[in-house]
Amino acid sequence: MSTEIEPQNNLPIAEQPVPAQPRRRMQIILLAVVVILALGAVGVAVATNRPSIPTPTEPESDGPYTGIPRDQTADGMFRLGSPDAPVEVREIFSFGCGHCANFHKTTFQTLLAEDLRGDQINFVMVPFSDPQSMALVYASASAYCAGEQGQFWEMADVLFASLEQYGATAFYPERIQAGVEALGLDAEAFETCLSAESTITWLNEANNQFAALAEEYPGEVTGTPTLVINGVPPLTSEGHRSGALPIDMLREQIAAAEGS
Repeated sequence: MSTEIEPQNNLPIAEQPVPAQPRRRMQIILLAVVVILALGAVGVAVATNRPSIPTPTEPESDGPYTGIPRDQTADGMFRLGSPDAPVEVREIFSFGCGHCANFHKTTFQTLLAEDLRGDQINFVMVPFSDPQSMALVYASASAYCAGEQGQFWEMADVLFASLEQYGATAFYPERIQAGVEALGLDAEAFETCLSAESTITWLNEANNQFAALAEEYPGEVTGTPTLVINGVPPLTSEGHRSGALPIDMLREQIAAAEGS
């Protein structure tokens, strides 16, 4: 099954679930990503026109994430909100998925401004990366490596903004490099992180979670985004468990999980 990024209204189509590939293949891909990053950095250094990347607010300022707890779950995924909340909303998504980008700038922003400031829910992001798409592997690895410097969520904003602005060329190295600089990340540590064993392990863990859901719910978990509430992806009226739920429907599912 092909999951190549294809433009659709300037955004790639939603990805389809693909089981995670063996570790050796992921290592090979990541090594190639590092080479591309190095070449991209050279290109950026000599370019006369820098790529335009929307710059998110840094975490220490009065940005959208200020005041919300952030940490990592036991499986290494990045979590926003109280770790003791009774409801966990886990989004399995792809940085190359237009539906995921729309969810991120609509429903997620409402959760961020309102629901995640209480103690009833937390939100976890799990990026699926088709191992055959170097761009998606690179994007997910970039988010993880920014997270190693405390800015996973800010890098996610950068990546989705780049997707919306550039479509199928969103994850060219010079674009991500511009995001690294905009966030004030340690560029050398970031580049080293891309090929680290911990990064490979994390990417495989995220892919395996998607593959496991697709196997558990055949024909129902069909793509990204897939929202998982306290371990269960809710069944929609169309008979699927994948899709970007609007805020009202998501809150209904959260309330049901709270009462169960």
